[in-house]
Amino acid sequence: MNKKQFLKELETALGSAPAVDREKTIDFYSELIDDIVEEGLTEEEAVAGLGKIDDIAKDAVNEIPVTAFVKDKVKKRKITPLTIVLIIMASPIWAPVLLSAAAVVFSIYITVWAVIAAFFAVFAGFAAGAPLGIVEAGFMAFSGNIPDAIFVFGCALILAGAAIYLFYLAVLTAKSAIRATAWTMRKLKFRLADGNR
Repeated sequence: MNKKQFLKELETALGSAPAVDREKTIDFYSELIDDIVEEGLTEEEAVAGLGKIDDIAKDAVNEIPVTAFVKDKVKKRKITPLTIVLIIMASPIWAPVLLSAAAVVFSIYITVWAVIAAFFAVFAGFAAGAPLGIVEAGFMAFSGNIPDAIFVFGCALILAGAAIYLFYLAVLTAKSAIRATAWTMRKLKFRLADGNR
């Protein structure tokens, strides 16, 4: 496949992206192919080294912010005066429903991060309690209260183990929440991109 065919197929694959971002991506790959050809390779070899067009298009769409898709979608849609009147008249119905749905989604998101923050807070408490328990056990042992010192030392070790476990649990949960957020934004972007076709 030569440069012209590659760019044409890339443009087709990027058909859902906003026009400005689509042109930037095509210009970038056009210049990249030219640079590779200047280094001594043929157009076909340069194109073959770039990878699959679908993968390139997906990566390019991932780089485009969601707001660009929304703006592009709004620009493409022609709103008639009748549509505006109908939107305003139906706003007592759709506005509260939309706000309620947004509030539910936002509260779920905040709840997930509150649980993650609680894991980190409990970890911090356990991590601080373990060395303090060991110090307290030492004071108890020096004062002659050996059974209580052994009990407090054992509790401090349990706190240390629980702190390590909670730290890994908190980090794993935070990473999962970040991945879920990124996945959701990617799906939203591709949904908006498909709607722009």
